[in-house]
Amino acid sequence: MKNNFQLRPYQTAHLAFHISHDRSLNLSHPGTGKTPTACLYINYLVREKKARVVFVMPNSLMLKNYQELLRFTDFKPEEIAVVNAKPAKREEMYADFSKKVYIMGFTMFSKEWLRLRCNNEGGWGCVIDELHMGYKTNTSKRVQNLYQAMRYMKYFLGMTGTLIDGRLDTAYPAIRIINPKYYFSYNDFLSQHAVFDWDGRIEGWTNHKKIAQILSKIAVGITFKEAYKDSPKPVMIHQVCQLAPEHEKLYKTMEEDALLELEDKYLDAAENAGVKQMRCRQILEAPESIEIKTDFELGKDEALKVYLEDAINTKKPIILFSVFRAEQERLKKLCMEYGLRTEILNGGTSNAERGRIDEDFRGGKIDVVIGSPEVMSVGFNWQHVDTVIFVSLNYKDSDFKQAIQRADRGTRSYPLRVVRLYYDVAVEHRLWQIICRKNKDNELVGW
Repeated sequence: MKNNFQLRPYQTAHLAFHISHDRSLNLSHPGTGKTPTACLYINYLVREKKARVVFVMPNSLMLKNYQELLRFTDFKPEEIAVVNAKPAKREEMYADFSKKVYIMGFTMFSKEWLRLRCNNEGGWGCVIDELHMGYKTNTSKRVQNLYQAMRYMKYFLGMTGTLIDGRLDTAYPAIRIINPKYYFSYNDFLSQHAVFDWDGRIEGWTNHKKIAQILSKIAVGITFKEAYKDSPKPVMIHQVCQLAPEHEKLYKTMEEDALLELEDKYLDAAENAGVKQMRCRQILEAPESIEIKTDFELGKDEALKVYLEDAINTKKPIILFSVFRAEQERLKKLCMEYGLRTEILNGGTSNAERGRIDEDFRGGKIDVVIGSPEVMSVGFNWQHVDTVIFVSLNYKDSDFKQAIQRADRGTRSYPLRVVRLYYDVAVEHRLWQIICRKNKDNELVGW
């Protein structure tokens, strides 16, 4: 094994489990070391079973996982194909039998898995990192393509720390791939686990114990607490922020009337509850995104200044999570006014730029990274950070937990400080209530 790296005892046990099961899951919490185990499992499939392997993941992880394959295994660079080239070059890669591992994004795999169906002595394996990000909705094209691909691929390993991602049925695709005998169909799954209202809509979930029993047979995993018994727990701070009177008036008008008059137009959300909720959030978090002029300071920006000053005094980096791009740009401007070297990571950031920002942040060349939970909640190892601040949140408990564990990794000598900034208004309370409810469903399953 390279660089004198040694698996921890639980990683060795997990590797043995995957080797003894052609199809399985690793549901270990983020930061506990699923990737080294997966790399060695891929190495086993190639060297011992003569298989070729597709390693599927979010695009933002492709460079990182390529480097980790080289670090943890005996693969040579020429044996690994990172599939992000033009079509003609990709065709060459697929036909080249010296290539043993193909690193692909979710969309690329869905489009091109058929091209991999060439004869191969040991068959094919499929290893998926951050499974919940790409394959959680039974009816999606990605999941349907994965079902088809797994009819021709013998080996499967799915990795995620959040298999239950807000709904119990996010576990169904993985269960079906590993052993379709547990449920006759997706409708059978719903009949056993979904609670429907009078209109046939799902309003809750039940029978969590059965899913836990199934997972005990097809999955391994370890919690962050179990992996790092001596590491202190993160300190969670819920900090209410004061709305300026003008800001509160704008919000209350939309919340109560769903109609807000601006200088030259109206913002109307009266007929759609979802639009109304989004408008309320935009008014709170990023009024500039809907062309509302603000001659007042936003309460969260004011509260954030204390933490920015602390970052300057302690010379410690911080992470800011923000949902809205207009909000991210405003926060970057605020941080730079304090002299903090700041970068943004969101859906518009290229893979190359993400890699550069990640490296510079870990190397001390960047003081603050701002970005969306969707982009920054997976794949980054930022245990050098002491403070994580959620300026705004999305509705996914999985993003919230994984975002925290970008910094809460390894054995820390002191706890990570996690700050949630919020306004004392209905839409913020409802958002947090939804996150907590989804997290409860996850806890009831036990994985």
